[in-house]
Amino acid sequence: MLKVAVIQRDSEAIGKPCDVASAPAGAAPPAAPPSAAVPPPQYQQQQQQPQFGASAPAPAPQQSYAAPPMYGGSAAPSVPSSAFGGGGGGAIAKAEAGGTFQPIDSLNPYQNRWTIKARITSKGDMKSWNNARGSGTLFKIELLDDRGGEIAACFFKETAEKFYPLLEVNQVYTFANGRLKVANKQYSSCSSDYEITFGNDADIRLCAEV
Repeated sequence: MLKVAVIQRDSEAIGKPCDVASAPAGAAPPAAPPSAAVPPPQYQQQQQQPQFGASAPAPAPQQSYAAPPMYGGSAAPSVPSSAFGGGGGGAIAKAEAGGTFQPIDSLNPYQNRWTIKARITSKGDMKSWNNARGSGTLFKIELLDDRGGEIAACFFKETAEKFYPLLEVNQVYTFANGRLKVANKQYSSCSSDYEITFGNDADIRLCAEV
């Protein structure tokens, strides 16, 4: 046994010391006092509270899809031949009574759609031309409306071949679907600063007035 020396007396006891020698045999040492049980952390499900004053996000727009075209179904509606100056019928269609027409003096190249009603006062001969850009035929007419406005109109190639035998001097017609450009005064005696060029889509109809 080692020699033990007392260093300090009357100090605070640590735990509950007991005399092991005087304790009855088989007795278990006193248990340490139970420590305060620490409750396990409780997790509460956080519910999202509505935010007042803030607008809810708008639902994503749904893209609409047009129905695909039907192939092999009914044919497209045909355009009446009267809308093209008589088509293959070999005659000018008659204009309907009434209607609103634009004065010739108000025409300008910035207008896309217009209809005039005028009398053919002169009709030139069919002429042929040939240059670096190609060849073809053409003829020119001069028009006069009921307000005294006058303008020249030109027809080229297939359009000239189509309308030359159909248009007559001193007859009154309605004219639409023409293109306006600055007139070349060297080849025109009309007072208008512009002239009309008619293509294959020209809409020319005979009026009942003589």
